[in-house]
Amino acid sequence: MRSILIFLTMAFVSIKTPAQVSKIEFSIKNLGINVTGSFDDFYINAYFDNNFKLDSIYSSIRSKSINTGIKSRDRHLLGDTYFQVEKHPRIILNSTQIKQIDANHYDVLVEIQIKDFRVVKQIPVIVKKVKNTFQISSNFLINRKKFNIGGGSLIMGKTVTVDVFHEHTN
Repeated sequence: MRSILIFLTMAFVSIKTPAQVSKIEFSIKNLGINVTGSFDDFYINAYFDNNFKLDSIYSSIRSKSINTGIKSRDRHLLGDTYFQVEKHPRIILNSTQIKQIDANHYDVLVEIQIKDFRVVKQIPVIVKKVKNTFQISSNFLINRKKFNIGGGSLIMGKTVTVDVFHEHTN
């Protein structure tokens, strides 16, 4: 019996897939100082055609997973003036059109939904194939006011820098 258990344990370990490496980080000026943070609970699905060209991207972020490193600020961001996470638990990014610029660079038209607001925006995406993985990255700006985040605050910048990295195993 013990040898069967050891065999099953070894079989389970041998089929485990490597952990995917992904991050969604952001920064915004507040009182002239860059405030940085990340979202800790999200998924990114990237699809490729038969020629390994990017075909579509979809991401869903759990709004409640915001992490700025200061718990009291994070709790404040979950409320009505910011993300309203009880009413709007997810932030969605979905590609609607993809144009390949060169071997690794794409212009991707995405619809971003935060709360009840949807904004269509073109973002740059870089895709690199490394062994059996695709490394996908993007850095883009969004205007928080288009999503009614932070109200009319004059001390907080309106531009949010978003930095995304995702390693997609083939």
